[in-house]
Amino acid sequence: MAKFFKWYDYMSWSPLGRPVGTTIYPGMQILSVAAWDLLNKFGYDISLNDVCCYVPVWGGVLATMLLGMLTYVVSGNRNAAVIASAIMAIIPAHLMRSVGGGFDNESVAISCLLLTFLLWCYSLSGPDNKIPLSGVLTGLAYISMVAAWGGYIFVLNLIGVHALFLILIGRFSDKLYWAYSLWYVIGTAGALQIPVVGLSPLKSFEQLGPMGVFFIMHVLKICNSDFVLSKFNFQKDSLTQKQKLKVYVHVFGAAGVALSVVVLMLWPTGYFGPLSSRVRGLFVAHTRTGNPLVDSVAEHQPANAEAFFRFLHYTCNTAVLGFLCVLYSTFILPLMPATQTATTAPTTASRVSSTDPMTFVIVYSAVTYFFSTKMNRLMLLMGPVSAVLSGIAIEKTYQFAYVELKDMIGSHLADEDSASGSEDSAKGSTPGKGSRGKKGSSHTPTRITKSKANGGGKKSPYA
Repeated sequence: MAKFFKWYDYMSWSPLGRPVGTTIYPGMQILSVAAWDLLNKFGYDISLNDVCCYVPVWGGVLATMLLGMLTYVVSGNRNAAVIASAIMAIIPAHLMRSVGGGFDNESVAISCLLLTFLLWCYSLSGPDNKIPLSGVLTGLAYISMVAAWGGYIFVLNLIGVHALFLILIGRFSDKLYWAYSLWYVIGTAGALQIPVVGLSPLKSFEQLGPMGVFFIMHVLKICNSDFVLSKFNFQKDSLTQKQKLKVYVHVFGAAGVALSVVVLMLWPTGYFGPLSSRVRGLFVAHTRTGNPLVDSVAEHQPANAEAFFRFLHYTCNTAVLGFLCVLYSTFILPLMPATQTATTAPTTASRVSSTDPMTFVIVYSAVTYFFSTKMNRLMLLMGPVSAVLSGIAIEKTYQFAYVELKDMIGSHLADEDSASGSEDSAKGSTPGKGSRGKKGSSHTPTRITKSKANGGGKKSPYA
């Protein structure tokens, strides 16, 4: 491992050469060598070249399974998870980085990305007052993402935006505080160990946003502490909105002043780094980033409608329906009366659609769509969320069609049963004909009894 990070390739970038070990994201190479060594130790004779050819396929299979689990965590529905996995297995946006022989960072990174999102959503799936130790696993998964691909910045900021979104809609809790804090501290500490990353998580502008969310959470925690409330002579159990606002203004004001002093001290030293050229390309024309290498890459051009259909195919339509279903399940369904909710969605009791993980899908899809329109290469990130949304949409459509069809057939059978019972009853009341039927005479009383037991035209128990 030490030799790898000290590797200097004199044969590339002639005549200067290149320090390979400290200028690449080493996750894919380390994983490939580890898999090759492990397979040979277990007696499976395979070359390192063959392992590198298989790595994208293995990564694609793992990513597909992880996406199914992610769909289940956010929706609580097994059918949606199976459908989403099936879509993920064939969607072009994922296939282009999971083809055998396509040895690229994204081949491993997508699995790491989905594992991080899965553990993050799982951390938020419990009660509000719990301490989610799975936040530790989220941090470890994030470290693997940092080691695999420079797209870790997307993961970092997406989780930060989601946490901020939960705060803004009033969903701040001990669960969110501990899940985010454990992930950020462990993940950032691990990211600093990757040579190509260095101190950028603490200095680069595009990575300081999640740090700001980290500090906001701690200030909110301080505002709700018994110590601070006692200084204002307030009681937590009887705290009014006006009193809470007063505490927030004072504490956030003091924190803002302290932060301003720190920034003013560090700014003249050049501590803060500029936005990278690729990030600048998301907000300015792709030919004006200032980096000729970035400006010349076709993948950095904005995506058009044709590109969306080429990489996402019919999920361009089904994902929109799924997004509307998620919005409904997250913000509208929980506000409905319990009886109406049970009627509208029979499986509501077994789902977690109104909890925090579902809001992650909303943030993920909105952010990814915005940036995919800015850079064609980021269409890769639209594949997973399109599969999740499409799985939810198809499952909802199936559920609706199944319930409606079942009611229609049940109503039809009830009408037939009622009509047959009335006809048999009329025949039975005719003199001399009640005991002369062949097979119908023995069957007639049973049909009359079923009809009467069901109240005539009421719904049949067979519906």
